[in-house]
Amino acid sequence: MSLKSDLDYMKDAVSLASTPPFGTTFPNPPVGCVIVSKDGEVLGEGFHPLAGYPHAEIFALLEASGKVESGRLAAAGVMIEQGVSPDKLSLTPSELSTAVASGNLVTSTLLPSYISSGSSMFTSCAPGSTAYVTLEPCSHFGRTPPCCAALKSAGVSRVVIGQRDPNPKVDGGGVKL
Repeated sequence: MSLKSDLDYMKDAVSLASTPPFGTTFPNPPVGCVIVSKDGEVLGEGFHPLAGYPHAEIFALLEASGKVESGRLAAAGVMIEQGVSPDKLSLTPSELSTAVASGNLVTSTLLPSYISSGSSMFTSCAPGSTAYVTLEPCSHFGRTPPCCAALKSAGVSRVVIGQRDPNPKVDGGGVKL
């Protein structure tokens, strides 16, 4: 089996970024993330579901750390909990069931824990891995803690970005870390 290339994994991240219906992440852009081990195993995937909720990297880390079965479905579950129609998310019936359960876990338990403890909940869950993120990880505190700190705490050793974040609060800060 041959390992996929950086471009292949970035295409997967772009595909994840296209999951949420248009406008649900405003004023943030849609973002996708795939975390891959040194051996090419996908450890976690995620996308940014809604403004004010954790970013794509956090949903991927929730999966990589074993806190949810699927970061993608957990993000979809958050959207469903917040009133987005499941029909807009193209989920199978079994995925829908997992999404609803994961979304409830994220909003009731994991999100408050992440807000209070930040990156420490991901300590060493993805050592030596590579994160493929469509947009540079945030490096500032906003409504949630900085994603680059969570990636660093998880042991991610390399981050491949699709684009630097033009937001002046970030613009290169996530690249430097």
